[in-house]
Amino acid sequence: MYNKINYPKTHKIVELVRSNEKLINLLDKYIDDFKIIDAFYIPTRYPDGIPGRLTEGLPSEADAKDSLELAEAVFNEIKRLLE
Repeated sequence: MYNKINYPKTHKIVELVRSNEKLINLLDKYIDDFKIIDAFYIPTRYPDGIPGRLTEGLPSEADAKDSLELAEAVFNEIKRLLE
């Protein structure tokens, strides 16, 4: 619990954002980006984890670069919002 909000214990960014109305209002425009990042996180971090397993295999180098760019853009936006 943080600031009287009970956040879910999850690795999924989409679930975390949707758990809080303030986060939804600030970050909803990034939901599609979060879905892309979420699709790669669990199977690349936990290759034997069934939820979110990539049926087409691991991401390509281009997929990895695109996801990293998305993550950096969102990180920078969140950092800007917190200042």
